[in-house]
Amino acid sequence: MSTTKPSPRAPTLADLDALPPGIVGEVIEGVLYTMTKPRIRHQCTTRTIGGRIGDPFDHGRGGPGSWWIVTEPGIELPNTLEALHSRTPAASVMRAY
Repeated sequence: MSTTKPSPRAPTLADLDALPPGIVGEVIEGVLYTMTKPRIRHQCTTRTIGGRIGDPFDHGRGGPGSWWIVTEPGIELPNTLEALHSRTPAASVMRAY
């Protein structure tokens, strides 16, 4: 993971959108951190874990069902100081009704 050079202004959603292909970024405590997209081993592990918890939680096969479990969701927040200080989760779990 690398950081950008210090800037006199806080990073914005436009800064994230301007990153080159194959690079993802997140703003943590006013600093833009960049990294390459996950490699195949990471993606396979994510898929395996998702498959194992998907049946019981998403589909109700051997579990409660009605949950949405999304790995590495793209979350866009308003361009506010509070939003820039929040973190994008590696996974998101929501109860679907």
